[in-house]
Amino acid sequence: MSAAGLEGVAALFDAHLARGWHPGAHLLVIRRGQIVFERYAGLADPSRRRPVRPDTIWLLFSATKPYTAVAVLKLVAEGKIDLDAPVARYWPAFAQNNKAEITVRHVLTHRAGLAHGKISRQPWYWPSWRLCIRAVEGMTPDHPPGQEVAYHAMTFGWILGELVRQVDGRTLRQYLSDEIFKPLGLRHTFLGLPGHAEVWDRRNIIAAVDQEPDLRQSAFIANRRIFRGSHIPAGTGHSTIYEHAVFYQMLLDRGIWNGSQIIPSAVIDMLTAPSNPDPGQMDRVLGKPTRWAHGVSLGGPPRQGFASFMGRTSGPRAFGHGGLRSLAAWADPDHKLIFLYFTNGLLSAQGSDDRNIEMGDAVLASVAA
Repeated sequence: MSAAGLEGVAALFDAHLARGWHPGAHLLVIRRGQIVFERYAGLADPSRRRPVRPDTIWLLFSATKPYTAVAVLKLVAEGKIDLDAPVARYWPAFAQNNKAEITVRHVLTHRAGLAHGKISRQPWYWPSWRLCIRAVEGMTPDHPPGQEVAYHAMTFGWILGELVRQVDGRTLRQYLSDEIFKPLGLRHTFLGLPGHAEVWDRRNIIAAVDQEPDLRQSAFIANRRIFRGSHIPAGTGHSTIYEHAVFYQMLLDRGIWNGSQIIPSAVIDMLTAPSNPDPGQMDRVLGKPTRWAHGVSLGGPPRQGFASFMGRTSGPRAFGHGGLRSLAAWADPDHKLIFLYFTNGLLSAQGSDDRNIEMGDAVLASVAA
């Protein structure tokens, strides 16, 4: 990577902070398993003037979803789940209200027709897994499964999390701890943040930088224990930036970490397999074309005027997931590159895209130089 290019990345990092796009941020770039760029600055908790530090524990929001997808796909690789089987084969009560034909693949690729549900807007349900699952069982699809792409922001996690529980017997939280976190040596990665002070006092605090009403509400909820501590497999993952990087490095290395096969390599093949028949297909929820795989989105050149959050120059095999207009995490197999840009500032959809795309393109330019 070019020294001049990385100087440009550093200048852009400082510019984003100076623009007030977030109170604090941490950028980590890894190539061929080595850190090639790192910078952190600003405040993790503005009200207490607590700075961003290497051990800050970040709320991942939807960047949690790849962990949940990997858990399901591990069970697929082990022959315990069939991707094209109805979810109701493993969870009979799910079939209620015209959901009998929804397959596991439909959910993983945001094609189940269950993007919208009252449960996603009822935080008092979230601490109770049982209430959340009963609410999902009572949902009716918005459209026939498999026909439309519509991002399942919250329901993705409850459906797949309960699928793991029905098949394996463990909660998704326990399954991830046993099968992913502990084997990778992740001691500060959680699904639902524990309430003890040693962890809780290292969390980042979310700020609505753009004063849109929905962003202010999202920031308010995201900082409450009712959200941060709940078992929400689509949104309450927490991790340090380094531990999240370990997860992506394991995926980049075909399931291997420290010489051990943590997950079958077939999981990575399934996770990153494109699901859209047309890479420019419009996502009905996001309002832009998105290249979905099976639990992650894919990079590539702009489609219909919209660029991937990974950057305008990102490659088609790049894969990853963002988190509620505040952070981006992706890996590029062709460049052996991992990009993690964690912030605690919620921006408008356009502002968030600008932040991530600018930084992604700057990093990729330093690779190409």
